[in-house]
Amino acid sequence: MIPDFKPYNDVALSDMDAITEHNNLINQFKYAEATQKIINNGSLKTKGLRSSFFNLIENKIRELQLYCLNRTAEPQLYYSFEEPDLEFMREQNKTFWIKPL
Repeated sequence: MIPDFKPYNDVALSDMDAITEHNNLINQFKYAEATQKIINNGSLKTKGLRSSFFNLIENKIRELQLYCLNRTAEPQLYYSFEEPDLEFMREQNKTFWIKPL
């Protein structure tokens, strides 16, 4: 369980009771009941709950990809999604920056 994961994007103030109850059920490890809470609440079911969850997974996969690429890289190569500054490359003793696809 990820403690500060709150997958709510576009919720209205009127949904806060349901969200609070959902979070309490998650904290009590009552996952089935928490899922039912979302399924039974038509307002929450149509909001951005699923997209937030999959965005979290995508970000974790990207971090893992960078970790694995840098772990197995040639000594002079550095992988990252943003171009590192020259000072960082010198400190790390890297010559080439590669942006993964």
